[in-house]
Amino acid sequence: MTDQVWEDIFLNPVGLTFRDARIFGVAATWMWDAPVTRLSWGVEVQAAKWFGRQTNLEANLLGVLRYTPAQQIGPIRSLAFGIGPSLASEIPAEEFARNGTGRRGLVYWMGEVEFGRSESNLRGFARIHHRSNAYGLLGAQTGSNSLVVGMRRAF
Repeated sequence: MTDQVWEDIFLNPVGLTFRDARIFGVAATWMWDAPVTRLSWGVEVQAAKWFGRQTNLEANLLGVLRYTPAQQIGPIRSLAFGIGPSLASEIPAEEFARNGTGRRGLVYWMGEVEFGRSESNLRGFARIHHRSNAYGLLGAQTGSNSLVVGMRRAF
């Protein structure tokens, strides 16, 4: 988990500082081809456990839009964005420590870059894991940003 707002991940990546909160999760994603070429859409269900100074469980349900270029761009296989509700088992300790307030239920969004050869079913990814109050829509000024790396297997 970073100490910064999500924009800093792009605007000032060398200035990132991290909190004592790490996440491990599993997800299942179902994707369908969209009518627009190279796009697909789907649903992702996530279950995660936090470690360090934040030890809550987290569940996220999101709609996903994925763009897969006609030809791979170097190691990049696809780009994705997803958004939906997030529910923590308790008010996340590091979100509370960062903001002085917290909520179990927030909005979750992710931005992702997927890596791997087009012929392989095993792919790596890097994503931003963002929980927020949706610019005040959910009240309390709270949330968090984490950098996540992982592996997925296509079936």
